[in-house]
Amino acid sequence: MEAGDLVEIKYHFTPAIFEKMFFPFFQISLNSLFIGITAETSNLIVALGIFQLKHR
Repeated sequence: MEAGDLVEIKYHFTPAIFEKMFFPFFQISLNSLFIGITAETSNLIVALGIFQLKHR
């Protein structure tokens, strides 16, 4: 086993750990962001609908 092999293994190994650690967080934050945007948008649509009803 040479130093080059060790570096190779290290570089193949690190992204896997990185993905395992950060992907769930990334997914959760993306989901909450998406839910937040969806909630905001639906609130906006409801508010606009009420606004239009009141001003007819």
